[in-house]
Amino acid sequence: LGGYFAYRQSITDLEALQRAQVSFAAREIANFVGRVEGALVAASNKMTWGGPADLEDLRVELVVLLRHQPAIFEVHALDTDGREHLALSRVIRDRLQSGNDWSRDPNFLGARNGGKHVGQVMLRDGTEPHLMLAVGRKPDGAVLVADVNLKFVGEVIARIQAEFAGVAYVVDDSGQLIAHPETSVMLG
Repeated sequence: LGGYFAYRQSITDLEALQRAQVSFAAREIANFVGRVEGALVAASNKMTWGGPADLEDLRVELVVLLRHQPAIFEVHALDTDGREHLALSRVIRDRLQSGNDWSRDPNFLGARNGGKHVGQVMLRDGTEPHLMLAVGRKPDGAVLVADVNLKFVGEVIARIQAEFAGVAYVVDDSGQLIAHPETSVMLG
């Protein structure tokens, strides 16, 4: 009888440990997204473009943002009508005054009233999860939209040491797999 109670206690302790690990991972992920969002808000507070000098200042500000937030893959500066004035990327050439129309994009629409918008998670190249974050400076004002690489989320999950062949993974609200410690699962 004592063995049974010891077994039940060890299962209870293991469950508590796993809950603590998952809770820690959730806080880490929330902190990560919060830091990126905070950096976007800080950059958006400096957004003005009344002429070429202002646009150059904005470009410098966005370069600094990309340097300090390596998870940001691309950032787009949109005017009040949703026209792209500046886009910086880690992999493609920067675009100045492209005029690309984002006016119907849910990220622009979600943030244009001076708020924040968290878009859907998407898989870039079928394996790398990315999240669109958008922030607006003021109602009907300019908007910054960032494509954020969520590779960090996978690193957090990989650190969780689930015992008894347990596996920790992350899904979004629609059930799409975002992070799993085994890369082959993300590929399949």
